[in-house]
Amino acid sequence: MTAGAAAVPGAPGGLALADPQVTADLRTFVVRARAADDGAVRLQAVGSVLAAYVCVLRPRALGEDVPTVLGMRTMPLAEPAHLDTVVSLASVADRLARMDGAETVIPVPPTTVTESWTGWARRAADGNAEPTFPSSCWSRPPTGGSGKSRPWFRPVRAHPW
Repeated sequence: MTAGAAAVPGAPGGLALADPQVTADLRTFVVRARAADDGAVRLQAVGSVLAAYVCVLRPRALGEDVPTVLGMRTMPLAEPAHLDTVVSLASVADRLARMDGAETVIPVPPTTVTESWTGWARRAADGNAEPTFPSSCWSRPPTGGSGKSRPWFRPVRAHPW
């Protein structure tokens, strides 16, 4: 579900973050995400907001009893943009490290990566901000034909994230 890093309207050459504090916040988020899992970051820019998603916890083997947990940070952009891409955390960290303290335009890495967890979040390219399921679906446990909670769901609800 990765989309290529196409030209970003309103910010030639990259995403224009709102100010140097926002750039520092993104830098901190990327450093912490790399400490948890040096994988990928999904960058979604819609209008004047950038959302950065990372995978904090996920199963490493098929059938492992570990939930997939995503971390997300939203940041204001100086100029409206539209982007939905998945790139390596290392490439974003490298670009942030090369920026001086006053720079706010981060170049978008041209090389995309594929991560299974990126399928969990909605694509910004849909253009549809409405949720697929009503929120009432998530307030009760899923049930099978017998009316009992599915075994895989119980451990996820039991542990606070």
